[in-house]
Amino acid sequence: MPAQGGWQLSRRPEEGVVRMSLTSSGWLCLTLPLHDDFSITALLSEGERGYRVLLERNVEMFLAKFALDWNLTPLLLAEVGLKDTDPLLASWAIESLAQYKTQQRMETVAEIEWAMARPLTPQYDILSTVSIKLKSARPRLPDVVGGVADETVKLFLDAIQHAGWRVKKKLEGFSWHLLYRGYHRIFDVYLSSSRTWMYFQVPILLDRVASVLNIPEGSLDAQQLRVFFLKYLLRLNQNWFLARVGMSSDNQVLLLVELPTSLLNFALFRQATRTIELYLDRFEQEIQIMASIQHNPRLFTLLRTANY
Repeated sequence: MPAQGGWQLSRRPEEGVVRMSLTSSGWLCLTLPLHDDFSITALLSEGERGYRVLLERNVEMFLAKFALDWNLTPLLLAEVGLKDTDPLLASWAIESLAQYKTQQRMETVAEIEWAMARPLTPQYDILSTVSIKLKSARPRLPDVVGGVADETVKLFLDAIQHAGWRVKKKLEGFSWHLLYRGYHRIFDVYLSSSRTWMYFQVPILLDRVASVLNIPEGSLDAQQLRVFFLKYLLRLNQNWFLARVGMSSDNQVLLLVELPTSLLNFALFRQATRTIELYLDRFEQEIQIMASIQHNPRLFTLLRTANY
């Protein structure tokens, strides 16, 4: 049904009501509030641990993410760019929201995927089966069969070299270690694919590990600083389109983007890499402010009272 500024979508009661809206910059936004979800509200009532769990879950999700709005309302979100995008991508996003709302367990590439390595470019029409062990920034990934062909990835990467992208190393199987030269510094980017997904993972802190999470407990503001930082990351997810922030178990903050391989073309690939470029450069500016909080309690107070 139509709603103010958008529409409300409903299929089954247990999946909740999804709010769909369009932005002036061409994004289709899907929002599923979780304020009435007992398991999520109980989790967030635990404070620091609850926020951390949501960020760790984000690492293992596809086309959906947990976020907080400025009122600390928990949300499930997904966004789809409307320009040069297959209309079926919106269907994938809606299905992801429904899955995580009803099952609340992460879909990963943990299953053994038996598939063909299918080049997506027209000049390649020979199918071949390749067995590999997937390596990426995600921990404990098992053997996976199938993925986007190397020739296709090379073709896509060659076309974006002018934007600061380079191949650092071809990893085993369907994985790549890339470099992106941003406005402020160079970032490591890990690109992997399986039969179903192509996904980017970028450690976005210079030292990889969030030092703010390792402040000794003896500090009076240690817990406040950690909670503030975790809330900050979850709030970023409300304003980042297509991408999201997650956290690994060893405190690495990751920018994550994934694309269904069945819909993959260069336009969608370029939309994903442009999104990564935008948020890496923006985050680098913002994280410099966050880093200074540890050495400036007054700045922390000002930002906290401003609900930054």
